[in-house]
Amino acid sequence: MSKETFLAGCRSSRNEEFGDYNDESMEGQRPGVVKKAIHLMRDPIDNIVSNYRLEVKKFGRKNQTLLMKHFTNDEEGFFKFCAVADKKWQQRDKQLFGNDFAKLRPVRCHNLFYRWVQWHNLAYEVTEGAGEGGSSTSMKHIPTLDLHYEDYGTDFVETKKKLFGFLELESIDVEFHEFVAGKTYRDYFTKKEQAKIFDLIKYFAKPQIWDMTKRYLDS
Repeated sequence: MSKETFLAGCRSSRNEEFGDYNDESMEGQRPGVVKKAIHLMRDPIDNIVSNYRLEVKKFGRKNQTLLMKHFTNDEEGFFKFCAVADKKWQQRDKQLFGNDFAKLRPVRCHNLFYRWVQWHNLAYEVTEGAGEGGSSTSMKHIPTLDLHYEDYGTDFVETKKKLFGFLELESIDVEFHEFVAGKTYRDYFTKKEQAKIFDLIKYFAKPQIWDMTKRYLDS
């Protein structure tokens, strides 16, 4: 994904008049409208598998029966999906990464994990900015709050307080629905495979992104 494409997505918001999410429901925002950003990170393994399961649900909504039959909503289907992605882009990745492909090759589902790193790297880059007013490939520097998805489960009250404070919103005194954390999928990978995943992330991640990610090493 290019920086321009990523930034265009960041500047898009949903118009509720169009109902469900689709291309028509998204509309762009003018540069300079966005004043703050929230950088939310989830355990990379849980994030990758959850994204896959979301894709499987989309197959169902679109009645894509052949895809649903092949890519089942379980561990076996997930690794089939990984294998297809890794094989599909293998030749391109060899040319694109050169010697760095050696860092990708040993990692199962390396295509998906590299995309995870790339997303967070780009999120950091575009909010770091390129001066007042920004440009076609960045916003101007804007205040950014780093949050971890898991914190909503371990300390919802403090995380909500931090979020509302950053957004300069008054914390309304109402009873919130209990936060139900998503499933964890660490058991899809052995400890050795997990170590290789984090080696990949560390190698390709910007230092700031690796600092956010390190908390998951001992999960």
